[in-house]
Amino acid sequence: MSQFEMLKLCRASLARYGFMNSCRLLVDDYLFDLKHGTKTAGIYSKSRIENSNPTLQGTVVQYQGTSSRLFQAAMKDLDSSVLKGDFIDFGCGRGKVLLMALDYPFKKLHGVELSDKLVQEAEENLKNYCAKKKKNPLASIYLGDARFYQIPPTATVFFFYNPFTWSIFEHVAENIKESLRRHPRETRLIYINDLHWKELEKKEMQCVSRGSEFRINYSVWNPLVV
Repeated sequence: MSQFEMLKLCRASLARYGFMNSCRLLVDDYLFDLKHGTKTAGIYSKSRIENSNPTLQGTVVQYQGTSSRLFQAAMKDLDSSVLKGDFIDFGCGRGKVLLMALDYPFKKLHGVELSDKLVQEAEENLKNYCAKKKKNPLASIYLGDARFYQIPPTATVFFFYNPFTWSIFEHVAENIKESLRRHPRETRLIYINDLHWKELEKKEMQCVSRGSEFRINYSVWNPLVV
């Protein structure tokens, strides 16, 4: 990450999370990369992501990796039954969440990402992480618009770190519900920095739990089908 990116990240983090939480988040990011030989830390601006598909301008947000502590907090209350299917990270960025999900008993991991540059970085991180930990890289990454991603009938956990605006999220939520209509199964949706949680309630999804880490709210949902 460049010095400019570092300065930008620090300013944004201080404004939003405060000094102590910002320090914890930065330490978490860089210790993770140092330990695993990966490069997931830092930000990737929304303008750079939009350049991958100009028609989606104004519908995406910048990439920033999910802290391991935040990820674990959101995952801890999941029923064991949903850990036996596939895991999907929408807006997977540099792939940090996919790397952390490798420590769970999912059958397969899927990433969805709009930026070809971030996909390349995520695939490199997966290769390095799995080589160092001697794990089987059970992950694949879809490059393209999340609205057109075909959800596997084996997917049981859907992960979102506020990757796009509600107009895109609503479409993806409908795709999830349609998948469940066709292939009924127990699933959970994890939503980090859940700015649109009220809209999800209106989509007749049931909030199972809510919490907060580093002043970042998260919620876990049961995507009900009616």
